[in-house]
Amino acid sequence: RGFLVVAPGLTIKDRLRVLQPNDPDCYYKDRELVPSDMLDDVNRAKIIITNYHAFRLRERIELSAGGRSLLTGRTGSELNTTETEGQMLQRVMPDLMGMKNILVLNDEAHHCYREKPNADEEEDLKGDERQEAEKNREAARLWISGLEAVNRKLGLARVIDLSATPFFLSGSGYVEGTLFPWTMSDFSLMDAIECGIVKLPRVPVAENIPGGDEMPMFRDLWENIRKDMPKKGRGQGGELDPLKLPTRLQTALQALYGHYEKTFKLWEEKGIRVPPCFIIVCQNTAISKLVYDFISGFQRKNEDGTSTLENGRLGLFRNFDETTGNPLPRPNTLLIDSEQLEAGDALDDNFRGMATDEIERFRREIIERTGDARAADNLTDQELLREVMNTVGKHGQLGGCIRCVVSVSMLTEGW
Repeated sequence: RGFLVVAPGLTIKDRLRVLQPNDPDCYYKDRELVPSDMLDDVNRAKIIITNYHAFRLRERIELSAGGRSLLTGRTGSELNTTETEGQMLQRVMPDLMGMKNILVLNDEAHHCYREKPNADEEEDLKGDERQEAEKNREAARLWISGLEAVNRKLGLARVIDLSATPFFLSGSGYVEGTLFPWTMSDFSLMDAIECGIVKLPRVPVAENIPGGDEMPMFRDLWENIRKDMPKKGRGQGGELDPLKLPTRLQTALQALYGHYEKTFKLWEEKGIRVPPCFIIVCQNTAISKLVYDFISGFQRKNEDGTSTLENGRLGLFRNFDETTGNPLPRPNTLLIDSEQLEAGDALDDNFRGMATDEIERFRREIIERTGDARAADNLTDQELLREVMNTVGKHGQLGGCIRCVVSVSMLTEGW
């Protein structure tokens, strides 16, 4: 009767709500997975859908450093203000409390494993790769520790892992790409592509930059431009000129944009009500801001204090009117830091500064749609951007007009 479904982020968590028997688009009824005379039995199940970030023990009391020091007093003993495991479970899965033998379904379960103890695999990793490995390790540790807490307090009947990539990531201590030893069933990628279940990958085989290499540089673009791109550090992109992106990157964007332009016109001719969506994944927020400005346009500050509009270099993705130079009421290009949005964290101050205009335009649009001047007041900035991100490609909704998404750490699962 008790089921816990764990997702890697809020986007997938939102999409999995069709597993709730009381959801309007419930799959059991909609897809006829359960005979109609047995739907009442399904309604008796308690189903909790969460993202693994919810397993992190939260602070019960918000204290400043000074306040904490004062309460610690002369004893010097550390003040413990974080939740207990029991309090965390009560917050995340109140409906399952008191139950036994819960069944767990892990979605995108390649993020969930116990790392190999005393592993020295990361000695060869440097820079971004080392950071990526540490991030993978932290996510896996939090996810598996959360499930172990559920097992200790409530008891698990079984854990079923589901993933399109059932192998160890870097940071696990095991050889990256090694198949999980608990894999029981496999459906090949080629079969999935032929059945139309997964996206069809497009591989770049041509480029218009002369060079002696047989392998196109677009095939592994990042390796060919990384030394010319800004390092991690939020807000550093402000010192750089978006129009001075590496030539190879500009050429790659132009080449892919040419394909998008043709597709966009075809969709328009066929009367499809939403535009196709072009997604760019960047290494860090400094780079994403530069790419976003290059694509959608930006105001260049002059020495006399005035500013001049540099309109976006990719016409269909511009966020500024070509004749007046005013910002469009509905932006064509969206800038998001999906890592923060997926975890449900508050937006980083620098990122909020980058996205201020964008957030304001979406707030105005909510007011226009609802006719209620206070309709957007109850939404936080991250809730607003997540709603836009979740409704890209959905006609009549907040993200329905988005043509291009520029992101950091875009959650590829679910896109």
